[in-house]
Amino acid sequence: MLRRKILSEADLDRIAEATRLAELKTSGEIVTVITNRAGSYTGHVLLAATVVLFVVSVGYLTLLGPVAALLQRLFWAYDVRHALGVLVFCQAAAFILTYIVLTVWPGLKSLIIPKKDKVDKVRRKAESDFFRHHVAATKGATGVLVYISRFERRVELLVDAGIAAKIKQDTWKSVVDGVIAGIKGPDFVKDLCAQIVRIGETLSKDFPHRADDVNELPNRPVVEVP
Repeated sequence: MLRRKILSEADLDRIAEATRLAELKTSGEIVTVITNRAGSYTGHVLLAATVVLFVVSVGYLTLLGPVAALLQRLFWAYDVRHALGVLVFCQAAAFILTYIVLTVWPGLKSLIIPKKDKVDKVRRKAESDFFRHHVAATKGATGVLVYISRFERRVELLVDAGIAAKIKQDTWKSVVDGVIAGIKGPDFVKDLCAQIVRIGETLSKDFPHRADDVNELPNRPVVEVP
């Protein structure tokens, strides 16, 4: 599970504390969602396995003559059914092994998924979580969602209408780039915490902390396990 493999309880506490410190400077509400992947991409894996199956089939049929000669030596009463049986076995083995390898090794799986599909999947999931975790329900429309998906190495930073009206979306690009660099770096949590504090500093100019400010959303990050 993501909580056990990637983030310890101490890591979650560090992120929660960074969020608390950031919100001491602003009336904005910052929610961080971390997941190991935004989608399963099963369709991509099945398509890749089908392509490998097709390649193996073509290769087998291309070499059918030598294969038939080999089978005649192996089977005393050889007939065409032996060749067909071996073909079916090779097809099944190619399909199943490809599926297993791509499922077990995320790095290889990532190579077969187009960047556009990753971007779209992360964006849609972030938009869904923006409402699911009530980031769009703050009193002053000052919610900020930092959505991080480690498999895609993508980060989406979404802000509510109140913030969008005063702060340009381009302002957040360097924050997003900093979080992405953290995903690839040796201390992801440290880099993420630094960027969360930076979000608070950016918001403080237009949305300073108020004396009567209420913490509407949890500071502790949401860890999603697909």
